[in-house]
Amino acid sequence: MDISEYKKFTSCLPTMQTERLVLEKLASRHAEDMFEYSSREDVTEFLSWYPHRDIYDTREWIRKTRALYRKGVFCDWAIVLKQSGKMIGTVGFVRFSPENNRAEIGYAMNPDYEGHGFMTEAVSAIINLGFSKFGLNRIEALFIDGDLKSRAVMERCGMTYEGMLADYLTIKGKSRNIGICSITINNYFIRGENHDKKII
Repeated sequence: MDISEYKKFTSCLPTMQTERLVLEKLASRHAEDMFEYSSREDVTEFLSWYPHRDIYDTREWIRKTRALYRKGVFCDWAIVLKQSGKMIGTVGFVRFSPENNRAEIGYAMNPDYEGHGFMTEAVSAIINLGFSKFGLNRIEALFIDGDLKSRAVMERCGMTYEGMLADYLTIKGKSRNIGICSITINNYFIRGENHDKKII
């Protein structure tokens, strides 16, 4: 998929369903649920952004995200529980490199919903989309040194840990070591992953 096709796709970002989740565009109705976790320092400790100070920060974040959707330059979904309609996090492609047929996945989640495999389910759906819809050769994900939970999600989704990059990124004014995990399309199909994630 070239960049023009990618922009067309992201400007009309589809809803996806997995067994327990709905992955949909961020919307104003998600603000309170998003603020519930985005305001927590334990959530943003291993992320590039600071905690939201109030609900207005969250609403502004969502407003800017909606504008990026319209431009076709942002590919991030709200993770919503089918059973309750509760929004518990976000997942999507944070970088797309069509010239290298590669993309990077990013995600964040409300810790109150950890331990149920929700993020693994969401990330697996995005990986499947990257290979089946975008025709990518490689999907990767980065994590800040010490973020063992994030690395565990990557590995549960079939990604392989490739190593730690010393002082790779400056985050919140501090130089941080960054770990990298990846999966290639060949390894994905060798593993026999489930490729029937429903896009509606």
